[in-house]
Amino acid sequence: MITKSEIDDYGLSLELPSFYSHEHDKLSRNLDEWSFSTLEKGSLSDRIAQAIETGLIDGEPTVVRQPSAEHITRATQLLKQGRIFIQLGTEAQDEIKPILLYYGLSQTWGFFVASFLDHGDPPRTHGLSVTSSTAGFHVKMHRSGAFTRLVDLLAILGIQSQYSSVLLDDTGKISESTSERKYPFDISLGTLHSYFAEHWKMTSSMHQGMLLDQDSYMLTFVASFFARYRPEIWKRIVEGLDEDTPMISFRAAFKRVPLMYRKAVAAFMGAVRHSSPKNTLLAYNEDEGHGMAFTRDSHI
Repeated sequence: MITKSEIDDYGLSLELPSFYSHEHDKLSRNLDEWSFSTLEKGSLSDRIAQAIETGLIDGEPTVVRQPSAEHITRATQLLKQGRIFIQLGTEAQDEIKPILLYYGLSQTWGFFVASFLDHGDPPRTHGLSVTSSTAGFHVKMHRSGAFTRLVDLLAILGIQSQYSSVLLDDTGKISESTSERKYPFDISLGTLHSYFAEHWKMTSSMHQGMLLDQDSYMLTFVASFFARYRPEIWKRIVEGLDEDTPMISFRAAFKRVPLMYRKAVAAFMGAVRHSSPKNTLLAYNEDEGHGMAFTRDSHI
């Protein structure tokens, strides 16, 4: 059984370059052997090649097999920064909480992506932006950026993402998603809140947790935008004075952030132990003793 404390201790160990390098060597040996379900087979390299060939992902990332010293330093520092930001954000007052939590999420999932794919020197952008008009605030998701790279990798790993253009079918073939929510998109902030509420109710869906995580990432980004650039608006939201932007969704999103850190660490741990990231991320939950164990046949 894998507990929170074991995952937290493992995450701290991964911040050490020597330990990360040793564990990544094990992960690399499993890359071409993962079975993502009974029908889905094939290497991560094959899927990346398909996604590049179809033009569905930005750039031409390569699978990380033997990370350089520079890459190892980057990955370990991303994870360490993510942990510290999240710890500080969890205890911070509402006025600055979303700023710290957002950068914690960004760095943590940046570690996750960097552990599997090398994007070279990608654009240093969030992949998300907030704009305003007479009709209110809108959230945009772009074709490139940190969040885009994350949802694309999740889709390639077999985790459904309504926000990615990548669709992986049961045979391991990559095609373009038909989701109306795939990037690039421009939605109202109210619509994003409704997506979160919709996914919150999808208790029967095994992908519900990851959908909520992606919504939470976007909501935390939006909150951090308000806190940084429109603090007068964020103050009204925090005080419950903005009827169009309820604080309840933001608080629910913030609460998931520490869980999302543990999910990223657990997915790396599972990959090292021969379980696919897909199965780990879908099986992980918040209970202290959730009964999750890794096996060599890729199941949890």
